[in-house]
Amino acid sequence: MGESTVGGATAGSGRVIRLRYAGRCGCGAHVPVGSKAFWDAGARTVTCLGCIHRLDADASASAEHSRALLADNALLRTDSETSAAIPPRPGTAGGAAGREYQRRKDRRDAETEALPWGIRKLARNFFPDPQHIQAWQSGELGEMAVAKVLNRLEGKSILALHDRRIPHKRSNIDHIAIGPAGVYVIDAKRYVGQRVEVRKFGGLFSPRRSELFVGGRRKTALVNGLDHQVNAVMDALSEFELPGDCIVSSVLCFIDADWSWLSGDLNVNGSAVVGPRSLKRLVQRAGLLDAETRHSLHSHLAQRLPSMT
Repeated sequence: MGESTVGGATAGSGRVIRLRYAGRCGCGAHVPVGSKAFWDAGARTVTCLGCIHRLDADASASAEHSRALLADNALLRTDSETSAAIPPRPGTAGGAAGREYQRRKDRRDAETEALPWGIRKLARNFFPDPQHIQAWQSGELGEMAVAKVLNRLEGKSILALHDRRIPHKRSNIDHIAIGPAGVYVIDAKRYVGQRVEVRKFGGLFSPRRSELFVGGRRKTALVNGLDHQVNAVMDALSEFELPGDCIVSSVLCFIDADWSWLSGDLNVNGSAVVGPRSLKRLVQRAGLLDAETRHSLHSHLAQRLPSMT
């Protein structure tokens, strides 16, 4: 029998015997004559076998717990040593837009469910989700399409991050791509079948300016909305020493839009306006950022601008 602690003594200082006299265990149990019990001759105490077995079990559990703690500590050390080698997670494209779409749709479905049966059926069959709900689903699909383009370029060391949080703001950055020429801040827009064009205004007596039109409607505000996203990336890179010719560019990428074959490369107020094919060419432009620097930039931006999920 292994040693067990019993009232300050150990099982090694006594032995199990058949009692010739009745006794009482420290737990209060009466141990009759002829019963087996642990007898500590030095302390002249009796301990019932139930207490002995329980103390042995407790000792085993304590030892197992200690072994588990040691194993956990070893794992923590291993994780700490290897965390730098684990690539950052790119994020889930369209995650924030998808969650907002589902939230709004669930709320509308709950409101529809409260209607009388006939009106509820009519509403579901003949009145689709309103535009302010569908727009979020369309946004999610657009971001997923852009992410698909960027992720296919990973083998060429074009690294991407998706759905990144802007510190101290509720808005997000759809995509960030790191290529040989620099960092691209990309906003995905899905306008199915609508013509994208840039029109020039001004002339002899007023400054020349470019305006973005989508489906015949002025949409230059979409370009202006990129400013705070670019500023967030610039702030995140303030601690990172970049080559002098490294650029941080803003990009609007339109999915499923209509493009004139005469349009060429479009640009509004310094922001590139592209479709998926043009985006692919843009982020692969030649530059001085080698693969190691691009990976460092990718990890740095992933930490400073965490995923929305």
